[in-house]
Amino acid sequence: WPTKNSWANFNFDASLPKDVGGGVLWVRARTPLVNCTETGLMTDSPEIYPPLSQREIEAQCEGKAPPCKLQWYPEANCYNIVADSFYAERATRNGYRMVAGPSGTTANVFQLALSLGFTNDDLLAFRVVMTAWLVQSNDHSLLETMLAAEAQMPSEYSMQWGRMSCDHDKWPDFQRIWPRGTTLHTSWGPVIQSFRFLP
Repeated sequence: WPTKNSWANFNFDASLPKDVGGGVLWVRARTPLVNCTETGLMTDSPEIYPPLSQREIEAQCEGKAPPCKLQWYPEANCYNIVADSFYAERATRNGYRMVAGPSGTTANVFQLALSLGFTNDDLLAFRVVMTAWLVQSNDHSLLETMLAAEAQMPSEYSMQWGRMSCDHDKWPDFQRIWPRGTTLHTSWGPVIQSFRFLP
């Protein structure tokens, strides 16, 4: 369950207790679709990169001979964004793409990582992985993964709202996925050098 300071809370309606008036604090960022649909991809679809492992293929095919249809439900196929929600208003004002609201999966991964004692550098690596996975699979947008991780991110890796460029940093919000010049010293061993992924 999201912590009190997590943006994932905006996926749910919230009101004041009845004994203090019961007023609405905010309306949920998303509503579930009646007919949530699977992806049309197969286990050998070239759009899946890196390709599925043998274990993943066996799990998806459930004893049938591959290739088989993936049993994945992209959140884009399962939720509608509520247009008058606080989340939609902020995202629209800043020009961001919306898919399914702040990522509850990302928020849960980060809470678990902190509980297990992972380091600040580890958290940055996890945010890179969650963004690469969830944006590519159309489960969430860049904004939705960044927001969901924000409550647990150390200040030096904090996200930035807005897409305005400045003289020394193009696309500063996107650059925050992996801040320029940052080398990760992971707690499990590898040191991952920074790289230039934007022109």
